[in-house]
Amino acid sequence: MVGYRRFQRWLAESKPDVAFLQELKAPQEKFPEVAIRETGYGAVWHGQESWNGVAILARGLEPVEPRRGLPDVEEFSAFTGLRQPTEKRSITRAHVIAWRKHLESRALAPASIRGKLSALSALFDYLCERNAISGNPVDGVNRPMANNNEGCTRRSVPVQ
Repeated sequence: MVGYRRFQRWLAESKPDVAFLQELKAPQEKFPEVAIRETGYGAVWHGQESWNGVAILARGLEPVEPRRGLPDVEEFSAFTGLRQPTEKRSITRAHVIAWRKHLESRALAPASIRGKLSALSALFDYLCERNAISGNPVDGVNRPMANNNEGCTRRSVPVQ
């Protein structure tokens, strides 16, 4: 972790109850877990190469990590077999349609399928915004209707 000594001094002087770190610049296995714990902090982290990686530190406590990652995106990646970040560039609309049909064949609720497609679309929107990919392969893929009142608030639902 780049700049760890300076951070260690800040942690000792400031003694925050909680610290949120980003851009760790260290892969998972190089996070200074032992040194952090020796300062009295519990930690959960997700380290990655380059400018990526995040951590949560809590003084005197062990932070709880209920889940890691994006389950719907991970499910899609497992379905396509495209697990590496660079492979996301090769995903096409055909992959997304095949996954949608697979989800439908599992008899998932329409709202669940819509949610999974929305999560995948959000990832690709993010990648498009950062010029990592040229287009969102989820765009134009039909999504099942979740219910007849979709997008309505309780007050605007027609009286039946």
